[in-house]
Amino acid sequence: MVSRNVTCYRTRLHELRQRLRDDVMRMAIAPDCEMTMQLWAKKETILRQIEDSLERLENGTYGRCEECDRPIPRTRLEAVPYTNRCARCAGRLEASFRPGGEARSAVRPAPTIRRQEDAASRLPRHRMEARRARGEQAR
Repeated sequence: MVSRNVTCYRTRLHELRQRLRDDVMRMAIAPDCEMTMQLWAKKETILRQIEDSLERLENGTYGRCEECDRPIPRTRLEAVPYTNRCARCAGRLEASFRPGGEARSAVRPAPTIRRQEDAASRLPRHRMEARRARGEQAR
């Protein structure tokens, strides 16, 4: 990884870490509800991931997937600088936690051509009934 990029990611990770530490400290002082506790736990997890990412930056493994050892695309690192997996491996990991264990496809199915009856069935019931009463067809 280019040293300019490393410096940029290091700066960004330090900024994120500081902001999350402040948030975690505020939440830890006055946990007022279950939702606050859940947010606190999530931020703690992200804070650990940031610490791990800073460690990977120091040892030269930042930007490589921990599962497949391929480079993580720059766009993913810019979106989630503390990630340790490429999108494909992260998707597989996420799928293992879902019921059925199937990953969602990154490729969307081609849109189907809907018939006019299908369009009419999506109208609110009162509009459908009014159109039927007037003898109109769906557009």
